[in-house]
Amino acid sequence: MENLPDIDGFTVQHLPIVTAYAQKIGIVETINTLVPTQMEIDAGTVILGMVLDTLTGRNPLYRLNKYFENQDTQLLLGKKIDPLKLQLIAVVT
Repeated sequence: MENLPDIDGFTVQHLPIVTAYAQKIGIVETINTLVPTQMEIDAGTVILGMVLDTLTGRNPLYRLNKYFENQDTQLLLGKKIDPLKLQLIAVVT
C-alpha cells in the first residue's frame, strides 16, 4: 500500500464565506495601504484574523494564536501562517 500524506481536518463553519466577502471588498489590501508595517505578517491579515476570531465566539483577542492553532490559515487568511506568529507580542509591536 502507498504511503499517503496525512490529511488535516478543520471545522471552519461560516468563516470561508466571511473570508470570501472580505476578499471581494478588498479589506486586507485597504488596511495594508492605510497601515504600512514592517511586521512579519501584514496588518490586513492580522485584522482579518481578529475579525474571524471575533465572529466565532468569545475568544479574547490576545489568544489569537491559540484560536488559529486549530484552523486552516491557508483557507481563512489566504496564506499559510504559523499561529505562533500571531501572539500578542507579535501583533502589537
